[in-house]
Order: sequence, then structure tokens, then C-alpha cells
Amino acid sequence: MPWKGKRILLVGFTPNGAWEDAARAKVLLDLGFVPPSGFHLPKAVQETPSNLPVPHPGTPDGGPIRSAIDPPVPKPSRVPYLLELFCGSAGVSSAFIRLGGEALGIDRCLLPRSIKAPCVRLDLTRASDQALILDEVRRADIIWLAPPCGTCSRAREIPLRASSGASGKLKAEPLRSAACPEGFPNLSGVAGRRVRLANQLYMFTAQVVELCVRQDKVCVIENPSRSWFWSTRWIKPWVARLHSLHSHACMYGADLKKATRLLSTHQLPSMQATCDGAHAHKSWGLTKSRGQWGFRTTGTAEYPSAFCKAAASDFMEICASRNAFPAQEVVSEAFGVAAAAGRQPRGQSFQVGPSEFGSTCTMRVPVSVSVSEVIDGQTPWPLQGLPLGSRLLNSRTVTGEGGEEGVREVKFGIFRTPDSFLREALKMRHPFDEPSTSDMGNIRAMQVVLERGVEGTKTLRQKTLDYYRRRELELRSDEEALKATMDHRLAAAVWTVPKEAQACRLGRIAAEASCKKASPDLDVARAVWAETLEQVEKSWMKGPFSWAEIEKKYNGCWIPSKRFGVAQSDKVRSVDDLSEFLINSAVTETEKITLEGIDHIVSLARFFLGATTAGVTTFRLPASEGQWVTGRLHSDWRGGRARLLRGRALDLKAAYKQLARHPKDGWVSIVAVLNPDSGEVSYFEAVALPFGAVSAVTGFNRAARALRRILSILFSLVTTNFYDDFCQLELEPLQESAREIAEEVLGLLGWKIAQGAKALPFDRVFNMLGATISFERAAKGDVLVKNKPGRLEAIEEVVMRRVSERRCDRKRMLSIKGKLLFAAGHVFGRCAQLATQLISHRGNDRHQGREHMDDLLNALQFALETLKSGGPRCVGAWSQQPPVLIFTDGACEQEGNLVTHGALLFDPVTGRKEVFGDHVPKCLVERWKGGGKKQVIFFAEIFPAVVAKATWKDVVQGRRVLFFLDNEGARFTFIRSYSAQVNATDLLMISA
Repeated sequence: MPWKGKRILLVGFTPNGAWEDAARAKVLLDLGFVPPSGFHLPKAVQETPSNLPVPHPGTPDGGPIRSAIDPPVPKPSRVPYLLELFCGSAGVSSAFIRLGGEALGIDRCLLPRSIKAPCVRLDLTRASDQALILDEVRRADIIWLAPPCGTCSRAREIPLRASSGASGKLKAEPLRSAACPEGFPNLSGVAGRRVRLANQLYMFTAQVVELCVRQDKVCVIENPSRSWFWSTRWIKPWVARLHSLHSHACMYGADLKKATRLLSTHQLPSMQATCDGAHAHKSWGLTKSRGQWGFRTTGTAEYPSAFCKAAASDFMEICASRNAFPAQEVVSEAFGVAAAAGRQPRGQSFQVGPSEFGSTCTMRVPVSVSVSEVIDGQTPWPLQGLPLGSRLLNSRTVTGEGGEEGVREVKFGIFRTPDSFLREALKMRHPFDEPSTSDMGNIRAMQVVLERGVEGTKTLRQKTLDYYRRRELELRSDEEALKATMDHRLAAAVWTVPKEAQACRLGRIAAEASCKKASPDLDVARAVWAETLEQVEKSWMKGPFSWAEIEKKYNGCWIPSKRFGVAQSDKVRSVDDLSEFLINSAVTETEKITLEGIDHIVSLARFFLGATTAGVTTFRLPASEGQWVTGRLHSDWRGGRARLLRGRALDLKAAYKQLARHPKDGWVSIVAVLNPDSGEVSYFEAVALPFGAVSAVTGFNRAARALRRILSILFSLVTTNFYDDFCQLELEPLQESAREIAEEVLGLLGWKIAQGAKALPFDRVFNMLGATISFERAAKGDVLVKNKPGRLEAIEEVVMRRVSERRCDRKRMLSIKGKLLFAAGHVFGRCAQLATQLISHRGNDRHQGREHMDDLLNALQFALETLKSGGPRCVGAWSQQPPVLIFTDGACEQEGNLVTHGALLFDPVTGRKEVFGDHVPKCLVERWKGGGKKQVIFFAEIFPAVVAKATWKDVVQGRRVLFFLDNEGARFTFIRSYSAQVNATDLLMISA
């Protein structure tokens, strides 16, 4: 035994299921109990009253009076947050997010195509940026630092052989040594500057570590084991105080035996795996790629995926001991909105249904024990106590402190029993009926309308508007003073609402040639020219200028961008091509814009219609965090009047042009426009945001989202926005109030609204984002979505023209396919989407004979006819009725000679239970085997789902249904309505 003498054994018991109750779990955490592996803090589903609670008179702050025996209030848990400095591709952040945490990467240079997680570009050598980072460090739970090691690399000390062919092309002289770890004193030029900047980063790294230690944060520094970085005067003192963890990249899946050292405030058991010699490595040294010599160390900067996962796993364990737990479900806003609108998005970001494992078991076993993937009768001790069939989920080697031999930590998933799985499935609500992740502003706006009634809502909106009108008068002088400080070149746009010379000559030739090439249609070119001159009159642009005038103004340092026109149905849209000469390539955007499209509008309409029903005096709306907004329904809306829903589109006029670009960006805001009458190219300086700039999209959407939140939160207007297209939803008696308030608020804020056909009143049927939304059946709880009048007719005209000509080249084929998919997307035209796949199959066929063309044209006609016959998309009101459960399975045995299938149905509403099972007809199996296939399990898994929908169509019609399939390929095929297997298309068509 490891102890001697007297000892006291304390045993603590917790009742079964204590960790499944939110209140009990919080108390246990506050008392210091360690939660079970894989624990997620349960969400407490509460009824949130719509009225604010009345303050209790017993305490000055209105809080409740606490007695002496009240239990301590546990600290609320939180989602852990990781900050990754010098993040590169942000691999650690990505792994941490996948485990349910929050993370942000920061670096000076970010490559958009390589970034794996949200990142911000900051210069870590700049004092102002360092101050921002230190503020963020104070918020974070974990800080990961990986300072650049290029100047500290020991590989610089390795001499290059003259025979290598690269000795004269690669110069990697040492910049530091044991005697001079901060750099040789005689360094100058580029090398000296690199060392100085690196030292600034090392000094800042030490500053971050000191802050983390002082505030008890988890902090980890990463660098190569032999890097001179560890010997610098800023880092060396911390080496003696913190944990040094050594590992080899080959143990995490890398090809090279790269030695890595971590300096950590906490032990990280998974980050100490050193090479076991059981695998081969690539050799170090030089490498040649595309004719260029380089060091093999160049490609080792990015961490292996397993390395990132191991670090994230250790961080989660530390955070759990600090009452920080991963989010229970990591669901994107786009996923939640799409699901709420009745569309199952693609991807694996969200698990639908209970997990297949009822529990997990984590054990530590000797490294010598052979661990199998599945527990069976031959499993060695000490794993014999696990249930048969348990599956290995994770395995890692944990090294003991002091370098002693470690142990293997294994985590097994224990499958649920069929009865247990069914019980959990019966507790589920269908994802389409779950509260969406749309912002609470619109939900609260619905609450105000339903609770206050017609006059109460009008009064509230008018009082709010009157308040901000008074504030506008009070602040008018301050606003004018602010305007006076603006750059004079921008104020009008916003408030009226030698080698270099040679390069410039080449730039002029390229710009003007590109501009003329992009304007082959004179009518389009004239429309673009006329619009440009109109923008000059409105002070959105300045010009026209000649090349010489712009050259003189910017002293040869400027970049032109051609402007070209895109002919649309009702106008010509001018686009500024800031990509051609790489202006957009110089911009890094890591933020992802979540647009509120048709799905979002339909989702909100469903919640509005489903909030109450006839004969009920209360309403109920979904809220975030699994809670509800409830209240008493005003008498104005009883008797079914709460379903008199109306909608309209509200469009900002020339939206991008109502915002100014930065004064210092003039040199990259020059637009080249062809004058079609003279044939000459003139130059204009854009003062407002150019339509075609990457940053203009992000900048405008920030402003547009702010406007939408102002309308919904401050003025209780149910509103969405898709770029500059706003959609308003309102009940009929309040539609004039909603229109007037929205337009007055936008006018008060200085925004201009489109008029005429783009400013139509509220109606039961209205056009939005290329679709027609109808509330004609809102009394029954239905929202209808269909294509705008004329769209299908226009597509049909193009298709029939191709049919009559018996000709369709690849470019036209792709154009027609795109139009069909766009039209099908509005109405959930799964049949039409499947039909377009036949177009792709025929279009990608290399055979270009008459038979091929006939097949392609037939596929086009079939897709069009399928879409025309499909009718509008119908989305029902939000409901809490439990879904029908259908379990399907297929089997393929004896090399495809025995193929069987079956399904089970359970309806929790009626208690109906049915099952079927059968052999798949041989004629179908033979068809699936076309092309020499022996295994047809993919088809066998699809088939029972198709049969189940046909067999139980009377049960599932009008109901939510959850299908459980145990084949990922089949599941994704149904979600996407697509399969690369042509033979599966017929099955999908029947299912659709």
C-alpha cells in the first residue's frame, strides 16, 4: 500500500441522477465535487414570465430576504474561452471550439484559406494592439502563445554542403547563440530588424505570462525544444517556475520527429508523448518544390490535428475543475434558423437525436495492455468489467511527473440498450419545432404586440420615437461639430445623404484594356457611364479625371479598378472590380456574416402564428437557452385575430453609397470607366463604399444589422435584413403603425429608403428576395413560399429555345442549372434538385454526340416540369407535438446475394407501433450492382426509408418525423437530396 499508519477514509455519496438536474449539479460543483467524464451542465427549462418581477420590499436592492439556513448560491457555470496568440492557422482554437468551447486567434499575418477558426489581425509589436490583447487576456480562461521562432532556430547553425545545389541560394546564418540569445550585437539590415521585432514579441510574451500567473489563468507557450527562445532574458526566468513539457510531433501524426517544448502553468498529461520508435520518419534537411529550394522545417509550423485535439482535451479537463464547461450543443445560427424553417442543413455540426452511448467510462491501464477497438470476450484485464460491445472513443498516453513511465488513459462508450434509446428518443422535440437561434429582439417584439394590443403597442412605439426625436434636437449641435471634423472629401457624400513610372505605364495599359474588354455591349456600357455621372452629381464619386490628373494627385502610387455592368431584369448594376489588380487580396476578413434570408423570415412567421390558438387566453414563444416567453394574450388578438399576419419589403436606396470609405483609402478607390461615345477610359475617385470591395460588404452589414436591431429592440418591430433588403412582419391592425415608425426611424438616422415599386404597403402576399411569401392560409397556421411570377416562365423560355435549337453548350447548361436550383431552393423542390443532378451527369459526360445532347435536353425539360408541378412550399406554424419515430436498417450479406431491409414506426401521440421486414427484390439488387458492384449496402440502407414513407404515408402526413439511419452515407444522401450514384436517383425521387 502507498501509505502507512493511521488513516481516515471519507466517502461521499451523491444520489443517482444528481448530475442530470441543473440545480443539484450547480450545488455539487460549488461544493467542489468532480463531475463525471463528458459532463455538460443541464439546461434548466423555465417559464419566463413576460412581465418584470416586482421588487421585494425586504431589501434595498429589491432582492429576496435570505435566511440563515439558505444554501449558498452556486456560481453559474460558463463556457470556457481560449485565446490563441501568434495563432497561424488557429488549429488549437479550432479543436477547442469543436469540443464546445469558445476561442479567438490573433496574429499579424492571416491567410484566409488556411484559417480554421475565428481570428483577428493585430500587430503584436504595436503598443495600442498589445493593450487590446491584454484586455482580452483578462477575459480568457486559457492563453496559448506560439511566438515566431525563425530567428531562434538552431537549424541555422547547420552548414549547407556545397554539393547540395542550394548552398548559394539559401542563406540561413545564425542570428543568436548561447552567449547572445537576444541576438548578435553587430546585426544590421533585415536580419537586425527581424531580431529586434522578435525580441519585442518575446518581451510581450513574458508580459502576458506574468499577467496569467497573477490572475491564475491557464497559460501555455510553445516553441521548438532547442530554440534559443527559451534562453532569452524575458523567458528564461519562467522556465524555472513553470512546467516544461516535451513531445515529438511524430507521436501526433506528423512525418518528422520535431521536438516541441511547452512551458505551461498547469500539467497537460496529453502533451508529453515522445517518440516510441515504432514508426519511420522523413529526413530533415533541404527540399525542392517547383524549382525552389527550402528547408524542411518550413512546413512544420502548423500543428498536427491530433496535437491540437490533445491540447484542447487537456484544457477542457482543467476548465471543468474551474466550473467552466463546454456548450451542450455547438449549433451555428444558420443551422438553427434553417431547422426552424423546416430545412435540415447539411454538415455534422449538430447531432439530431439521443447519443448512441448511454454513458462513457474512462480508465487508466498499463501501457503494455493491448486495447482493442471493441470490448469482446477476449479483452484482457482490467477492461473485462466493461459491457460487451463497448467502443473505444479515445486513447492517450499520460506521462507521470518527473518523467517516470506513464499509463494509457482510455475512454470507452457504453451503448444504450434499445429500450433506453427509445425512451430518450421519446423525450425529444423535433429540431424544426425547437427555438431557433434568431436574436431575442424579434421574439420580444412579438411579445410586446401580443401582450399590449393595438393601442398599447402604438403608444409604446410613438413614445419611443418622440424620445429619440427630442434627443436628436438636443444633440444636433454636437452632430454638426462632429461633421465639421470629417475629411472634406467624404463629408458631402455622407451628409447630403522611374521603375515606378514604368509600372504606372504598364498599369494604365492593363487597366484600360481590361475596362474595354469588360464592356462589349454598348447599351450596358452607356448605362454604366450614365450611372457614374449621376453618382458624381450626388457627391458619391469625384471626376471624371484623366490618367495624368490621378497620377499627379497620388504621386504615382495608386491602383485603378475597372467598372463593368451586369444586366439584370429591370436595370444594369454597376460593379467595381477590386479583385482584378489584387486590392481585395490585400484584405483579410475572418468574420462570417449570417444573413437573414427566406428561412429566417419563415421561421419568425412560424413563431408568430404558433404563439397562440383560438380559444386560448395566453401566448407562448420560444426563447434562447431552452426557455420560454409567456404572457396573457390581449383581447385585441383573441378569436384567431393573432394570425392576421402581413408582410412587406423595405429597401434602402443605393445602400452602399450611404456610407463613406476611409479617407486614407483614396489611392485604392480609383474606378476606371469606359465612355462608350468617345471610346476613352476616364477615372473617378470613389468617395462612398465601392460595390465590389471585400471590406465594404462587412462594413455595410455591420451598419445594416445595427439598424435591424434598433427597429426590433427599441421599437418592437419584427424585422429581418438581408444586406439592404429589410422585411417587416406585422399583424393587420398595426401595419400602418409599423410602416410609419420604421420609415421615420430610418429617416431620423439619416438613411434614405427606396420608393415606388420597392416601397409597397403591407399585404398578405408580398415579394422578398426573389420569392413570393403568402399568408393567405395563415388562419390555418400555414406559410406559403413560391417563386416570383414570371421566373419559371423565363426559365421555360430559355429551356425551350435550347430544345428547338438542339444545342446547349456547357456555359449555357450551367446557367440554366443555376436558375433551376435557385428556383427549387425557394420551394424545397427536392424533385427538381434531383433532376438537376441528371443535368450535371449529362453535362460532365465527355461524349458529345446526338444521343448525349438528347439526354441533356431531356434532363433539362424533366427538371423544369418537376419544378412546375411541385407547387409552393408550405411551412406549418410552430408546434410542440412530439414527432413520429421511424427506425430503418438494411443488410447486405453473402457478397450481395442476400439483401434485406426493415423498419419500425412508433407514434407517441397515438401509441401506434408497427414494423416490417423483407428481402429486397432481386431485380432491384441486380440493378444496384450495375457497373460491377458487389456491395450494395448503401442502396440497402436507403431502400427501407423509401418503403417506410410509402407504407406509413397516412401516419406521417402533416406530422414531424424523425428517421434513424445507421449509415452515414445514406443519411447525408437524404439530407442533400443528392447522390453521386446515378442508380440512387430513382429512389430519392420516390422519397421526395
